[in-house]
Amino acid sequence: MSIVGKLLGKTGSLRSLTRPFRKKARHLVRFRLARMKRARIGAEIVAITGSSGKSTATRLISRFLQTRFATREQAYQNTISACTQAILDATPTDEYLVIETGASVPGSVVEMAGLMKPKVAVVTMVNVEHRSAFKTIENVTKEKGALVEAVAEGGFAVLNADDENAIAMAERTKQRIVTFGHVNDADYRVVELGLGDSGTMELAIRSAHGTHRLSTKLMGIHFWPSVAAAFAVAVENGIAPETIAETLKDIETGYNRCQPYEIENGPTFIIDTVKAPLATLPKAFEVIRPLRAPRKRIVLGMLADHPGDSNTAYKKAYRWAAEVADQVIFVGEHAHRHKASAEEIANGRIVEMTTTEQAYAFLRDTALPGEIIFLKSAGVAHLERLALGFDHDVRCWKERCRVPETCQACGLYEYPYERHPQVRRQKKLARWGMRKAATSRESKSRPE
Repeated sequence: MSIVGKLLGKTGSLRSLTRPFRKKARHLVRFRLARMKRARIGAEIVAITGSSGKSTATRLISRFLQTRFATREQAYQNTISACTQAILDATPTDEYLVIETGASVPGSVVEMAGLMKPKVAVVTMVNVEHRSAFKTIENVTKEKGALVEAVAEGGFAVLNADDENAIAMAERTKQRIVTFGHVNDADYRVVELGLGDSGTMELAIRSAHGTHRLSTKLMGIHFWPSVAAAFAVAVENGIAPETIAETLKDIETGYNRCQPYEIENGPTFIIDTVKAPLATLPKAFEVIRPLRAPRKRIVLGMLADHPGDSNTAYKKAYRWAAEVADQVIFVGEHAHRHKASAEEIANGRIVEMTTTEQAYAFLRDTALPGEIIFLKSAGVAHLERLALGFDHDVRCWKERCRVPETCQACGLYEYPYERHPQVRRQKKLARWGMRKAATSRESKSRPE
């Protein structure tokens, strides 16, 4: 490689040194463009944050509003970059932008809130997340409360009445407060909550508009804050409760959020591999308790956001999982930390697997038709591949993949990880070629 190539090539030293500055410069330019556009667009913004349930709430709110309004949705990716892009993509015909808002580092929500100035701010719940960045729940509350503080004149905030940290945010705005809850009294209160025969959530919400019973396709009752918050936002924006109930019946869970994945003549997976904060595991595991199956197994990968040492966290996770599952399979570098007894190890109650590929081979060899296999891990482990491998030729078994997307969204799981950059370039060139060809055909078809 020439000296110029070594300096200016994609992996060149000069490009590597200047990359952080170029990234920051691009962000500043895009942010300022988005701020200028935000002042011009007529769409109302609904912004959703919370330590859990915000992606589902975002999708539900968007679907409910779409029954009456032109609505654009930004879910799953909840960074300032995604927020900026959502505003830049807005068109004059959009009436609502529904934007998921995440707190990754101190100041992240503050920046997004100042840009969006939402008509509606939603807080699903507050727990300690991104522990290394925020340390305490007080810091998380302060950060997420910036969204409530930024609600525009005439707007309102939708807060969880059962969460003391969320409801305390009411003091940070002079705008109207709408509450939802289950235990405590609220404007929109869940008065009935349970599971149907298939393990999907059923609930009833009481408000000034009456009591409305809702059936869902969401696995587990832990989705109730997302549904209640979305119901409140939709009704307050003029959507009839009957329309919401009818729409809700057909909404599937998002990728890897307690997503059922049935294999023909094989097991049924429940994929919950986006996040795995320690405190949320008991509620997640409860999803499979009422289900009937010849066997129930839980596969546990990397945990996140836990206080104290890892040994204690993984020990707790194993005990919780063992209460509802016939077998627990730990995967990854922390697999040995479960602290199960010698008897439990000997009789196969607990199984350790060093890699995801090993875990897949084990599941493939031991799967029973009709059994339930619950996959739970932080997103970085991409345990969804364990299910995908049953009906796809999965060849990407990279441990700790840094791609933030799910494997389904990435779409490259049938290629070895090392080939991903090459395949991405080929697909990009193919798309560019198709666009160029389409432009050429369009220009030739125009009358002179």
